[in-house]
Amino acid sequence: MKIREFLRLRRQQDAVKIIILYVIAIGVCCGFLIRDGLRYAQITRTKEEFKLIGNDQVLTDSKVQRVREIEGVTDVSYDVSDSVTVSYQANTTSFEAELLSEAYIQEVYGITQEGSTTTYYANTAAYKQICQSLSQDIAPIQTDELTVTYTSSTEQSQSANQSTGNGTDASLAGSGRTARIVQMDIGGDSPFICAVGDPVTLKASGNLRIQIARQDQSQKVLILAGNLSFSNDNALEIYQAQAKLDQLFIRVKFELLLMLVCLVAVVTMSKYAVRPLEK
Repeated sequence: MKIREFLRLRRQQDAVKIIILYVIAIGVCCGFLIRDGLRYAQITRTKEEFKLIGNDQVLTDSKVQRVREIEGVTDVSYDVSDSVTVSYQANTTSFEAELLSEAYIQEVYGITQEGSTTTYYANTAAYKQICQSLSQDIAPIQTDELTVTYTSSTEQSQSANQSTGNGTDASLAGSGRTARIVQMDIGGDSPFICAVGDPVTLKASGNLRIQIARQDQSQKVLILAGNLSFSNDNALEIYQAQAKLDQLFIRVKFELLLMLVCLVAVVTMSKYAVRPLEK
């Protein structure tokens, strides 16, 4: 059909005008469907981590294994929160670091521990905060790596236990040692710092850090972990994120359904409601 004939049909028949509106609606729905569908696919394919807080002071191997066997869980590590104080030139700052297994850090973050120097891996948000705190009255820090002296509450606690029987001064243990702080693309947008923990210290922890394959599995994994007496400080945020993801999925289905209804209407009206062009 030529454009001139179509314009004459549009003037002569209201059905053609309705078909045009349906076609416009199909285009709009298709645009929203592509946008929301891609967003949903991106979110669901994103891996996610969270910390499981155990009610047991010490976890048994069998309980850790049961967590590993939860559908969707890809990696598991014991998790110890460590309070660290670092000094750089004349400035000092403190932060919390998560001590994890070397295997977990290598598998999840792709980081291979090199050398024996203690290394803290900080994401962009955490590294920026550290640099700002350590840049008081000196030139701004522009590098992606810092060498600092540090004290660690976990190391001091270990040294205190070891020195109890030999009478040494535990308050001096673990102080003034050198460490590296390296900026890495890890841990999401919130400030996050981790380091390889001592296996003995990790094994004594009652907490775990896990990674799941898909973000839309978070709520289910958290419920199953709850059945094993684990909890999570961010459970409410996880449930809210899952609710928003469910709403996005419903929106995608509605947009697809609406587009199909409009398409059926266009085909039906084109076949039965449009009369031949009047001469």
